[in-house]
Amino acid sequence: MYRRIITLLLIFVTGLVPIFAGKRPPSLSFGLASGGAFTRDERFPMKSQWDINLGAGADLPIGGPISLGLGLAFHNTAASSLEGGFLYRGHSGMDCRLYLTAAHLPPAFQLGNFHIDSGISAGFLARYDKYELTTLYFFYPGIFLQPFVEVGKAGRLNLIVSLPLDYYFRRDLKLSLSAGLGLSLRWYFRKNYEAF
Repeated sequence: MYRRIITLLLIFVTGLVPIFAGKRPPSLSFGLASGGAFTRDERFPMKSQWDINLGAGADLPIGGPISLGLGLAFHNTAASSLEGGFLYRGHSGMDCRLYLTAAHLPPAFQLGNFHIDSGISAGFLARYDKYELTTLYFFYPGIFLQPFVEVGKAGRLNLIVSLPLDYYFRRDLKLSLSAGLGLSLRWYFRKNYEAF
């Protein structure tokens, strides 16, 4: 099953290479994402857990609108409620992400001096976490998809609004994923580029 998901993700990302956009300069981004983690064990029903993520990334153009990115983030997932007489434990840790970003996807708008551009990032992640109130550390991989909208002038600093969706391959759980809303700032190494 994991191979099918990864194969579909790779096909989806490589199929996003539009031929109508210019090259982006290298960039750095810093942001915060928050939302819900959805967890299910084989023996118990699914529950939601509040999740927050603080991270940074660097994107390097590799051709046209496509960039290769590397990200590092710190996250905290709170324990679930005790409803039903059980809970899923909270955990926190760090993750590393390797991804491709396709920018300048339609639709794109211009409002005065501001541009609104859309894109998508997708890739692989690796997490190293620790359960709350324990010394138990654990590692697990995952994949993610993150559509986004970028707002700003053709300058150095833009605002990114994203909808991150992560799927985790954890052996101890039947289902583990998270979805939420992200806000970040992207700083370009050179300004006044022809991005739109």
